[in-house]
Amino acid sequence: MKLGVKYEKEFLLGKIEDEFCFAIEVSSEIKLENNFELISLYEIGPLLEEELFLAAGRANKILNWDKTHKFCGKCGSRTEEKIDEMAKVCPNCNNVMYPVICPAIIVAVIKGDEILLAHNGGFKNDMYSLIAGFVEAGEDLEE
Repeated sequence: MKLGVKYEKEFLLGKIEDEFCFAIEVSSEIKLENNFELISLYEIGPLLEEELFLAAGRANKILNWDKTHKFCGKCGSRTEEKIDEMAKVCPNCNNVMYPVICPAIIVAVIKGDEILLAHNGGFKNDMYSLIAGFVEAGEDLEE
């Protein structure tokens, strides 16, 4: 199904089942047929096969990186796409910026046959999750 959407940039994610897979940020409104709806990556996760879910997560991170690195963090100049790799480069000071890696930890706190679960106010319905967090600079995974 072609959605007929307009976009300015595409990022190659790799191949899934011998088909090239791209991440794009849509620059036009998507009009779906009546029996389709847009849902978040978080909501669709349980419905996808692992390979497709991982590609969707990677696309989400790359699009966020693209959106948040339009200007150089060193000198403030507008960045440009680096042509030979997935990176941005500052034409003024040559600073190169790559997609951000955010180390995280997920733990299962278990006592006997019980497990500690967390409930975020933003969760829909009665959804619970394991305890998770990002690793800050200077911390190790245990902290």
